[in-house]
Amino acid sequence: MKNFIFTAFLTVAVSGAYTAIAFLLPQQPEYPAPEVELGSNISSEKLAEAGAQVFEKCSQCHKVGEATRAPDLSGMGMKAIGRAEERGSDYTDVDYIVESICDPNAYIVEPFGRGGMTAMQSQLSGGQILAVTAYLQSLGGDATVTAKDIKPLERFG
Repeated sequence: MKNFIFTAFLTVAVSGAYTAIAFLLPQQPEYPAPEVELGSNISSEKLAEAGAQVFEKCSQCHKVGEATRAPDLSGMGMKAIGRAEERGSDYTDVDYIVESICDPNAYIVEPFGRGGMTAMQSQLSGGQILAVTAYLQSLGGDATVTAKDIKPLERFG
């Protein structure tokens, strides 16, 4: 009985200590990603700002300035232009980014293989996809996409 009481007391004391420590540590607040309506008159700059907030969910794998579980996205604005030029004149940087979000296996960056990322159109709205596109364009380039640019979504989404 003495061992049981000691074990119970120790369990409660350790649990209390861990709970107290958890309350002292700063917690990361999690905010819902902003909704962006397709066809709205939001500017490219504001769209990129909203896209940066949506992108926070993507940053578990995708980093800017560091290739970890996924390709490095720094300079993506200029990379997208170059990759679009490789595909032909009827293919734009917006097409490349939207297609990469909706069909991640369409263009594979070495050494990353197929199947590492799921298609995001089931998790993001069309407006959020365009917002992330604007944000990625702004990394090393200028955001040109607007919330009215629905043709890439119709084509790839």
